Amino acid sequence: MSAASSKVNLWREKYANSEKPGPEGYMRLAAEVADLMVEATLIAVFSTRCLTKEVPFVWEGQPCPGMKLGSAIKGIGKVTTNRIYHPLRMMFSAFDFTDLNQMERENSVNMEAFKTVVNDMIRERRAEIEDPACTTKNQVDFLT
Repeated sequence: MSAASSKVNLWREKYANSEKPGPEGYMRLAAEVADLMVEATLIAVFSTRCLTKEVPFVWEGQPCPGMKLGSAIKGIGKVTTNRIYHPLRMMFSAFDFTDLNQMERENSVNMEAFKTVVNDMIRERRAEIEDPACTTKNQVDFLT
């Protein structure tokens, strides 16, 4: 709840007092709410530490430094959804086990990078819990 509250307060500051709130002159409500939902889900699963994590991401052959975890999940999900509905895969299951184009190969690399970041977060949380001076031992998250 605190994440949603802080996001709404950020919207108030950003959009309430300006003549042109967004780059297009309006607030993209659907995009803002989608970002809020992703953040809330990430906090529920990985706790608040996930909001600062970055994933080494590749998009159209170019590295995208500083890609946040939520944006990486959106990008991977989009390409994976497109992959499922590719006509060759719908007709022939043999194509399910290979990458058909550059975008799918990049997505495979991005998924491996995402898995590495999540595994690092799990290791960090376990080390934090094992520390006798840990103050967040009783916090509940799905990460551990």
